[in-house]
Amino acid sequence: MAIKPKCDRCKKELRKFGAILLSPPNKSNTVKKFHICVDCYHTFYFPNLRSR
Repeated sequence: MAIKPKCDRCKKELRKFGAILLSPPNKSNTVKKFHICVDCYHTFYFPNLRSR
């Protein structure tokens, strides 16, 4: 069975991987991992550029 991750921001299935975002550690030093698609990555980190 293939893994089909979804973007944690827009909830669309990832066609290309854009980024993995890690949360700050909590009191037990656990972090959360979030998958971000290419479009959301460009929108979030480069808001003045058009999506590619």
